[in-house]
Amino acid sequence: MKIIGWNINGLRSKSMNLFKNKNKEYNNESQLNYCIEKYKPDVVCFGETKCQDIHIHLLDLLPFKYKTAICSQARKGYSGVCILSNKEFTDLGSLELNDNDIEGRSRIVEFDNCILIYVYTPNSGARYDYRIYWDNVVKDYLEKLNKTDKMVVYCGDLNVVHEYNDIYAPYTLDKGKLPGTLLEERIRFKNILNIGYIDIWRELNANIQKYTWWDPRSKARLSNSGFRIDYFLIKEKDKKKVLNTQICDDIYGSDHCPIYIEIL
Repeated sequence: MKIIGWNINGLRSKSMNLFKNKNKEYNNESQLNYCIEKYKPDVVCFGETKCQDIHIHLLDLLPFKYKTAICSQARKGYSGVCILSNKEFTDLGSLELNDNDIEGRSRIVEFDNCILIYVYTPNSGARYDYRIYWDNVVKDYLEKLNKTDKMVVYCGDLNVVHEYNDIYAPYTLDKGKLPGTLLEERIRFKNILNIGYIDIWRELNANIQKYTWWDPRSKARLSNSGFRIDYFLIKEKDKKKVLNTQICDDIYGSDHCPIYIEIL
C-alpha cells in the first residue's frame, strides 16, 4: 500500500489549483495529479484543508473511492484534515480529545494491513498549553496501540524539528525560540520514539538533509531554507514492512511538500 501525506494549506487554495470550471471539475493539470501519476498512491491524506462542511463535496471530485474528513468547528477557514483512499477502510474517527477534536485535526482509519492516523498538530506559537496536552494524548494513544499486532502508521504535519539535520540553520535549535524548535517539543517527540516508534524516513536516510516546509513569506523554498516537520512514525518492529519512503520535494502547490511511504 502506498500512502501520501500532504499539508496542502487549503483545499480551495489558488496555489493547489485542484478544481476548475468554478469548482465543478477536478484539474488534471494540478500538482496533485502530477503527484498521483508519479507516486501512484492508494491513499492520500490532506492536512489544513481549511474548509467547512459545505465544501466536503469537493473531495468527491478527486480520483479516490473512499473518504473521511473533519472540518474545524472552532472557526472558519482553519485546520481540517481528510483521508482519501482507493482501498476500503473502517473509519475510527478522531483522537480522543476532551474537545471532541473541535479544530478538526485528526483522522484515524483501519485497513486490513494497518491502522493509519493522520494529524495536523497544533502550532505552539499561541497554543503552548494545548500543544502540551495534544502531545500527551498522542503519546498515550500510540502507547495503547503497542498492544495490537497490526502495523501502525502515525503521520502528518507534526510541527516539530527533531534533529539538527532536519533544519537548514542548526543554530535555530540551539536558540529554541521558534514554534517547532522548542526543546520541550523535541523532548516530547523523542518520548514517542522511546515507546517503540521510529521516524522511518530518518531511519533509512541517516545522513541526508531534506525538508518538508519552507516559509512562504521569505520565499525560503528558492534557497531550500526549510524545516522537516512532516513525518511517518511506525513501530520499530515493523521496519521490515516498509518498502520505500520519500520526501516528495519535486511537488509544489503548498508551503509543504508531500511525504510518501510504501508498506506491505
